[in-house]
Amino acid sequence: METLEKTYCEESQEPSIWIEKEDIFALQKNSKINVGETGISLEFLKKIGEKEYVISVDGTSYSIPVKQLLSVLLLSEKRFDFLCKNPKIDTLYNVPKDHFLYAAYCFFKEKKSFLDYEIPPVIFDRINDLKSLQKIDFEAFNQYLEYEKDILKTISLDKDFETTMLSELPEDLNDLEKAIYLYINMCKTLTYDDEYYAVNQEEVEKHMDPSYVSHITLKKNKVVCFEFNLMYAKLLSSLKVSFATTDPAFMGEAYGYGHINLEFRSGKFLVIADSVTSILDGDLVRAKLNQPLNGLVCMNKNQETQSQFKQMVNKVYARLKEKETWKQPLEIDQKSLNFYEKLSLFFKKGKDTNFIGIDFLSYLLQLRKEIFTKQEQTDNFAMTIIRDNQPQRDDQIATSSAIVTINDQNFEQYPEKNQYYVYRNQKLYSLTKQELQEKFHDQTFAYISFEDPKIPGLLETKKVKTLK
Repeated sequence: METLEKTYCEESQEPSIWIEKEDIFALQKNSKINVGETGISLEFLKKIGEKEYVISVDGTSYSIPVKQLLSVLLLSEKRFDFLCKNPKIDTLYNVPKDHFLYAAYCFFKEKKSFLDYEIPPVIFDRINDLKSLQKIDFEAFNQYLEYEKDILKTISLDKDFETTMLSELPEDLNDLEKAIYLYINMCKTLTYDDEYYAVNQEEVEKHMDPSYVSHITLKKNKVVCFEFNLMYAKLLSSLKVSFATTDPAFMGEAYGYGHINLEFRSGKFLVIADSVTSILDGDLVRAKLNQPLNGLVCMNKNQETQSQFKQMVNKVYARLKEKETWKQPLEIDQKSLNFYEKLSLFFKKGKDTNFIGIDFLSYLLQLRKEIFTKQEQTDNFAMTIIRDNQPQRDDQIATSSAIVTINDQNFEQYPEKNQYYVYRNQKLYSLTKQELQEKFHDQTFAYISFEDPKIPGLLETKKVKTLK
């Protein structure tokens, strides 16, 4: 019988990690392997070994003799580790190493009938090694092979937006790094629609039509999650990056409902992109502040793959810092300023910024967290995002505003000391408690959700859907 080619370990100068083909079926000294009422001869296993396993990996078809798959699965742990980790071993039997090991895993996973027989423990050990995805990462194989979807053929992006996003991609980045760059750049450029947030993500007509994405520009940059998802998918398709999505519109179903994200693949990397894990603290905000992203996540279980992905994100993020549009919140010692100095700092930073809409409100929340202690946020400085039914623009149903409540003593113990302010369209106004209560009573203001934090000292009021 033909023997396998021998390979030598340069470090130890030991003979090949391979075993000879004629040794593959020396499974036990006895000629029978008895399992329950069934007996199977070693000749039967030899017949299995003479068969070929046919598999397609990312569009490439292979027909691999089972004896070759078994030869690898019978290796000792030390030799198997060397095989997986040695970058100089890039093929097995003229098949790419990772494709071959994926085939070996799939073969035993599919041939469940083998479980009726006694299999050498070493084979199960090697299968479990492969299943862990730590020794070799083939988790992405045969996933997300399409980068063109029917819905993408029916929509177009604003030409200036599309040209800007694609032309700004550095040429020296690989495909995954370009996908990361696009995501961060879009997060820095676009902002969540404050009207859609104010109405608690209920139906807004323009957002129910996928063709609306063509009206989203570098200046008219308000989006919701499924629009970001659609625009990002369109750009990834231009790069021929394959993807999948939770958006039912990609399956020909209704568009504009629920929370949507995108999953895409580049090489061995499986990535989930969700720019709105939180409206007020998702990546549409965090990217502008150069804070760690929480919506761009490597889904691979392999720890080395995850580490490589994080390194790429950091590398790309560093390239985009020059595009930053927000100033970083102050990193201050909260004990170094008294309460009144903190108030002065908060209002000054709010006045100096040129951010609008959800970006502005998110920035205020970031400032609140940076400037005031947790105890002060509980007892002395509260901020509540509300629905404002008197938006500045006639084409809006509502917009988002913020109520700031201040008490230099304690909200609960001294409610008569509460002072109220409202940020409307980025401008600050003071209100008496009576004036504020009246605006809730006549439905000018409303809580967006019943779960929203309530304004200290204000009587309970019902959430409203629209201003009658």
